[in-house]
Amino acid sequence: MDQMKEKLRNASLLMKGELVHMKCSAHILNLIVQQGLGAIQGAIETIRESVVFWTGTPKRVEKFEEAKKGLSCASNKKLVLDCKTRWNSTYLMLTSAIVYKDVFSRLIHTEKNYKKEPSERDWLLAKVMCEKLKLFYHVTEMFSGTKYPTTNLFFSKICDIWLLLKECLKSSYDEIRIMASNMMEKFEQYWTSIHGILAIATVMDRLKMKLIEYYFPKIYVVGGDSDGCVDHLAGYDLFVSSTSKVDTFKSELEFYLEEAVLPRSEEFDILAWWKTNGLKYPTLQQVARDVLAIPVSTVVSESAFSTSGRHVTPCRNRLHPSMLEALVCTQDWLWDEKLDASQNEISHSTFFDDVEDDEAGPSFVDFDS
Repeated sequence: MDQMKEKLRNASLLMKGELVHMKCSAHILNLIVQQGLGAIQGAIETIRESVVFWTGTPKRVEKFEEAKKGLSCASNKKLVLDCKTRWNSTYLMLTSAIVYKDVFSRLIHTEKNYKKEPSERDWLLAKVMCEKLKLFYHVTEMFSGTKYPTTNLFFSKICDIWLLLKECLKSSYDEIRIMASNMMEKFEQYWTSIHGILAIATVMDRLKMKLIEYYFPKIYVVGGDSDGCVDHLAGYDLFVSSTSKVDTFKSELEFYLEEAVLPRSEEFDILAWWKTNGLKYPTLQQVARDVLAIPVSTVVSESAFSTSGRHVTPCRNRLHPSMLEALVCTQDWLWDEKLDASQNEISHSTFFDDVEDDEAGPSFVDFDS
């Protein structure tokens, strides 16, 4: 991005190019969580080994299911393996395993090859960690949405994460405090580089300046987070009801900011609101149109062009790397033979001049089908 900005004229860019590059929020959250997970890596690894063992073969899966029935477990969740580089998959792995803590404890006495079960401390740390990471998981899903604007959601969710980390620093568990400290260090690194364009998106939302006035004292004022609210936006509702006022008309922007904010609603459509209020705020409507169209995450667009999921499907995610490499090479050779056969009918140059990209065959042959 730095090289791209050098090729562009600063005079033609908004704020001299300061807003050209906005980091992917989902990737930032991934870096923050990965920074913290190292503090409880031992507990995570022990639980992971148990999950790997009981999902390793169909016979073990069947035995695990029988043990669940014997203990009358109400949950229908399946044990899931995780990808170590993706914290959200680790979160799902832990949440699927925690509900079967008693099942693992029972199987240690009935399966001679199952030699090491997670300790009580491991389960406790995993449970506390999952409770804290639930917000991160929810926010990551929200930031990766495609059917609604995400820029206006950024500020409140990032503030909620900051307040959560601040709360975790006071945890009674040493591991959780270390985890929060590591995550806070990474968080502060990116918080200082958040662009003003996201602040504009917050103002363009129905919450206006009230949201900033509510969160900033909680973040920057000593004792500002002592209102006891678990749902911080519920506390925001109380704040609005006690501070709302309407002043006289000044300008389009000032009138918009001083007008009473709308009540929060999960079904509220911010784009439809700006569409219907274009006559009232014509200039702000154009600003909102441009700002609210910005996605805060590149996850969805990247996954649309990624073929990694086709290489390691759920049916062979425990394959040895050499076997996976053999399968990938085999599909390449098979496709090469198919191209050679086609060349017997048409010339090499004609084939690649006329064929469309989407007719050139799949990027990977699914050997499971």
